[in-house]
Amino acid sequence: MFWTLLIQDPPLLYLDQTNIPPNLSLISMYYYSLFNRCEYPFFQPSHLSSTGTMAALGVAASICIAVAVDKLLWNRNHRPPQAAVTTMTLSDTSLDWVLSHCEHVERKLAEKEGHLRELKLVAAASQAKYLQLERQWLANERTYERRCAELESKNVQLQENARVHDANGMEVVAFQRKADRADQVHPLFVSFLDRLLLANKVWQLQKELQRAKEELAEQEAEKKKTMRANAFAMFRDRLIAANVVWRQQREMKKLREDMNNVKEDAENVKRGRVRAVARSAKQMVVDTRREGMVEELVNGLVEDLRRERRINEKKLEDMNKTWQEERQKLLSEIEVLRLSQQARLIEQEVSNDLEDRLAASHT
Repeated sequence: MFWTLLIQDPPLLYLDQTNIPPNLSLISMYYYSLFNRCEYPFFQPSHLSSTGTMAALGVAASICIAVAVDKLLWNRNHRPPQAAVTTMTLSDTSLDWVLSHCEHVERKLAEKEGHLRELKLVAAASQAKYLQLERQWLANERTYERRCAELESKNVQLQENARVHDANGMEVVAFQRKADRADQVHPLFVSFLDRLLLANKVWQLQKELQRAKEELAEQEAEKKKTMRANAFAMFRDRLIAANVVWRQQREMKKLREDMNNVKEDAENVKRGRVRAVARSAKQMVVDTRREGMVEELVNGLVEDLRRERRINEKKLEDMNKTWQEERQKLLSEIEVLRLSQQARLIEQEVSNDLEDRLAASHT
């Protein structure tokens, strides 16, 4: 039955004669060939790309558990081949590389998020400063408008006062013309002087008003220029901040995609490890069953050999007894033949002696 199973399953009994060391038994050669042909599916660096911390730790923990289970299953064998040990070292190195890459990606993502928060704070501060400057400009504009309105009202009031003063001056001139007729001062000259003084005052007020308007216009122009410069600076800062934020968001999106790719690769590797562990467990069950069958076969062969040995020993004893008996017979026959030959020789001698005596007696 065992040889029938071995013939029905020839791929598992493929023996690579170039890799099998000498002085091995049949069972050792069989297991050596199986271990030499087994594939040990650990991490490969080509399956990794560029890790959140919890997801990376979960993936790493599951991978470590799978590696520990596979190590326990593998250590049950007495003599693992050198290729499996080398693959184990490469897998541990790949696992360390995955963990370090995940930590690096997480640290880089945290730095990008911190930079993005700083840029958002700068943009918020710039927006607050812009709003404050706009409120100050509106307050100053209202103050300048109120001052212009006050100056206009003062100018109108001065003009009315000048007209009232002219009318009063005419009345005063008429009154003084009657009262001071003897002074020889013409009242029109006095009225002219009064009007000249009032006109001078009005001209000074208008000049001050014009100068105030010019200063106000200069201040407004300077304020508008400053506001335009501030608005351009704010627009530039907003544009730069938006560009930097867009770049940071694009890099964060790329990092998230890399993290998702790494997670997918880790999940694929995890599923592959689970499949490999299941396949190894099935293979170990098959190997255990075959080992039991080989042991049963060896025990049966040993029993058959012992039984054949006993039969052969019995046959040898019978043959020895037969040979001893035949030997005794042959020895007895040889002795009889020897004795008969000696008797014939004695008879021949006796006959010769008698013939000699007879011949001597005749002579």
